[in-house]
Amino acid sequence: MTQDRRLKGAELGTLTHYLMQIIDFWMEPTRAALDGWIGKLVREGYLTVEEGASVNRQWMLGFLASPICGRIRTSERVIREGAFKLMIPAAEAGYASAGEGGRILLQGIVDCMFMEDGAWVLLDYKTDHIESGKEAGLAEKYGIQLQWYKRAIESTTGIPVKEKLLFVMRTGTELLLLG
Repeated sequence: MTQDRRLKGAELGTLTHYLMQIIDFWMEPTRAALDGWIGKLVREGYLTVEEGASVNRQWMLGFLASPICGRIRTSERVIREGAFKLMIPAAEAGYASAGEGGRILLQGIVDCMFMEDGAWVLLDYKTDHIESGKEAGLAEKYGIQLQWYKRAIESTTGIPVKEKLLFVMRTGTELLLLG
């Protein structure tokens, strides 16, 4: 593998999600600040040179300058990579063959959730290849996933979820999911 090879596809998505776990939401949304942060991650061994070169700076800067990042900055509490487990009736998850009373364990990880006005806002980052203007299809594709996240977080924390959002990294688009 050469140092000038850029990550693509799933590798780039994995790298982007890793960076979103550790990014300083309060960082100035400038190329200089972002490059300085990425350089530090490479120097300290958190990223390889290849990974540092592969970071899509436009995506990261788009997020840092977005209204949703502004809301995170003023929120009461932020949790990243929030793991959950929830026992649910198997039939609700589409496993009717489990019989009456059958249950399954639903496990997942919420990319980000933050507290605003005493309620959670769920945020999921998406790196799907999508053309600008066609992001609404992602709401349908991922709506059930965020609905399960909502149910699990409310059940686990006892705090309501007031919004479920997708942030489309490729286009810098925020999508509010209804329901």
